[in-house]
Amino acid sequence: MIKRVRSVALLTALLSVSSASVTPHKFHATYARMAVEDGVAACEIRFFKHDLEDAITKHHKLAGYSLSPELEQDSLFVTYLNRTFTVMLNDTLATASLAGSGEETVGHEEMWWYLVTYDAGETIKKLSVTNRLLFELFDDQRNILRLQHFPSAKRETFYFVSDSDHHEAAFPS
Repeated sequence: MIKRVRSVALLTALLSVSSASVTPHKFHATYARMAVEDGVAACEIRFFKHDLEDAITKHHKLAGYSLSPELEQDSLFVTYLNRTFTVMLNDTLATASLAGSGEETVGHEEMWWYLVTYDAGETIKKLSVTNRLLFELFDDQRNILRLQHFPSAKRETFYFVSDSDHHEAAFPS
């Protein structure tokens, strides 16, 4: 299901950072930015394209899977995301809603990005994230999540590895 992001501040925060900060694919990593405002968390996640294709292929037991900007392809990703990147808002499990996706090239690497939203239905005071993206494929997988809360401007960066895949943040009322 595609939902419209309700806050201009959320979109501006997510889209204002240049993709030039993505490092060459010498290791296995995902990079995400999440903005939290009122009752909505919006998250942009970037993957190396072939790594994500391999993960979706394995998760859904497909053969010859290739990412493309089609509704069916996006739903395969959202199913994978909801099982490997879990978000709790105020101690309630939230489900990702796809707001956008696309492909770009950074250096010589093909990247795929997704913008998803999570709706708490009330002001978010606590956020918990378990990030196991691509852990089923790579022993050296690393996932980074940069978090920003509005209007407090509180910022945190979370680093996820196989033996430390869960982090929490609390926000001022």
